Amino acid sequence: MKKIILIGPNSYLAQNLFWKLSLQYDVFVLRYNEWQSNLDLLLNSDYIINFAIQPECNTMFLKDDIIDLKIVKYIKDRDIKYIFLSSRKVYGYSSECKIYRENDELKGHDWYAKNKIYTESKILDMLHDKAVILRIPNVIGEPVLNPQNNIFMSWLVNQYLYKSKVEINIDKNTIKDFITRDFFHKIILYIIDNHISGIYNVSSNIAIPIYDIIAKMIEEQYIECMPTIYQSDQFLLDNSKLYNATGLKLDIDTIYEQLEKNSILIQNLKKEVQENE
Repeated sequence: MKKIILIGPNSYLAQNLFWKLSLQYDVFVLRYNEWQSNLDLLLNSDYIINFAIQPECNTMFLKDDIIDLKIVKYIKDRDIKYIFLSSRKVYGYSSECKIYRENDELKGHDWYAKNKIYTESKILDMLHDKAVILRIPNVIGEPVLNPQNNIFMSWLVNQYLYKSKVEINIDKNTIKDFITRDFFHKIILYIIDNHISGIYNVSSNIAIPIYDIIAKMIEEQYIECMPTIYQSDQFLLDNSKLYNATGLKLDIDTIYEQLEKNSILIQNLKKEVQENE
């Protein structure tokens, strides 16, 4: 049975993944600061997935101090595959809705993107076909209350529950690529089941305006379109390479089902917050 290591189990993307993987594999969970004291476990694994990220990734160029590169240096001579969670931000920003492909030029317009681009390159140099690079857009899953999470669902829920409105300060017709967390988990399972390697956009490539995404979860009277503060960043990620490798594709009905489910969950959270005030 394959041995899978999950680092950073409390991250938004990792939630519920342990239970899905553990139905088929031996799964071990490590917190961000525990991996160095568990090197024997890492060195005897089949797959490692790191969900943890240093806060400094957003403010400075970390180079080889990035946790992923520290881990990969230990395992590079072993028959261990490493799944690196990259970002759509590696493609840069555009006010036009561009469709990015895996072989497009990478542009680091902020420290986060620069760190991701550098890490991708170094991991591929060290691991070659033992590396899996997943470029991920915005993710829709169950709503979360943690204001520290720099993710779309956390931003949305905290705006709605504590400000009683969701302020959109970009053009409401802005297009951004969204996937569901369940779809991301399906991709992870398929990669491990079928020994997939390489670089992939994990995306829907479905053009849904940001306003429509939010309005499916929040009543429209609570959405406030502010004057546009900065030029909208728009993007879609071509997912043909992923589909050709896995046969998996996310459809618009599944996205809407998740949004409608979230609408109910968000209202339940609102009741809980009101009862605790």
